[in-house]
Amino acid sequence: MECAEPHCRWAMDVEFNTGCRPGVTELFKLKFSDVDWDGGKILIRGTKTGSRVVDLKPEFLLRLKAKYQEAQSEYIVDYKGFPLKRIIRSFKTALAKACIKKRVRLYDIRHMDGTLMVRNGGDIFAVRRLMGHSTITTTERYLHHAEELKKDAVNRLPDLGDI
Repeated sequence: MECAEPHCRWAMDVEFNTGCRPGVTELFKLKFSDVDWDGGKILIRGTKTGSRVVDLKPEFLLRLKAKYQEAQSEYIVDYKGFPLKRIIRSFKTALAKACIKKRVRLYDIRHMDGTLMVRNGGDIFAVRRLMGHSTITTTERYLHHAEELKKDAVNRLPDLGDI
């Protein structure tokens, strides 16, 4: 993040905090008019599985409001007032500056969002809806740490005598 240009850093922040697909399919379609400022939600107009409403963390909503105050266009992610169509060059430059040699894609930010929600106790069915997956099978890919989750589930089981 530190090595990215401001517009690229902001695009990564938006993608991570909304779970939207990168690029023109979802991320670059987001407009400030899609934000429910009072409800703390955003409408993501997806082309793959349809539109969905995603709740926003209060801290991110504050950053979004600050961006809106200085906005030069109706788009949440833009470059000097113009809508973006691509950001890959800026993203690759940031990776090079950060000396990251591993293959990293913008889509990996979305994947990290889903993985961290599940890892931190998020309900897989809720994560499915937030990510806009058409089937739970797709969301199950985020269960890299299934053994951890199984142990946690067993530990949440109350004693029979306590019921």
